[in-house]
Amino acid sequence: MTAVQQPTPMSDAAQESVGVPARPTFRARAGHGASAFLRRAAKILAIVVVLLLLWKLVTVVFGIRDFLLPPPEQVLEEMWANAAVLWGHTLVTAQEVVVGFLIAAVLGLGCAILMTASQLVARLFYPALVISQAIPKVAIAPLLVVWLGFGQPTIITIVVIIAFFPVAVSGAGGLREVPRDLVMLGNSMGLRGARLFRKIMIPYALGAIFSGLKVGMTLALIGAVVGEFVTGQSGLGYYIQSSSSAFNVAQSFGGIIAIVVLGLVAFKLVELAESLAMPWRREHSAFTASA
Repeated sequence: MTAVQQPTPMSDAAQESVGVPARPTFRARAGHGASAFLRRAAKILAIVVVLLLLWKLVTVVFGIRDFLLPPPEQVLEEMWANAAVLWGHTLVTAQEVVVGFLIAAVLGLGCAILMTASQLVARLFYPALVISQAIPKVAIAPLLVVWLGFGQPTIITIVVIIAFFPVAVSGAGGLREVPRDLVMLGNSMGLRGARLFRKIMIPYALGAIFSGLKVGMTLALIGAVVGEFVTGQSGLGYYIQSSSSAFNVAQSFGGIIAIVVLGLVAFKLVELAESLAMPWRREHSAFTASA
């Protein structure tokens, strides 16, 4: 009996000769990622330069006074002169955002899992979540001051309340969209309860979960600034409020720019976590771009 000869894999050159695209190498994927990063950075830099030029043009053409709209160079000079103070307030706000967001993410995902696992919990929790969003957070901030006092505990609580809703709703929506056939396949493989969620349902719903986390991170920064307006004794919200009280508009604009930069960094960190948790998306985008 003659042995059956196993087919040998085709080389990249052979694949290209018959019209099959070759799999990109690790070096090619890394090079593509670096070039894509540089292109995005160049685009962002170009947008920033254009916005600064438009800002300067508006102040010159319309003759706007400095105490109403300072030119960009004055704002940058003010930021440089108060760099140490501005950096300290930025760190305070960043700490409040990170702590509040992490608490909201854990509670929101836990609530999403409970609402998916139990219809009774969903009937009880979901209306309460919707009703909670109808209450203005600024209205309950004075009550939180009475209950928790001034300072970071109140601000972090506001962050948690604001960021919790999108994480819980998006997570529950993603978990409910898991195909029933996939759940039955997991059951046939002996997956039940927590193992089913960990192995099948959560990986399938990661796209929706991270969509909620991105929205939650954006709202977390807003909640921190609002809390600092109401009860903060430090942070970027307090920095902007104290600058406005002193009629230092350039300093206030510096605080706003710091908030924008902090928001972009926080959002990109969530995107980085998404790419690490969902490597198949990154691989798919690399193959698609190389095709």
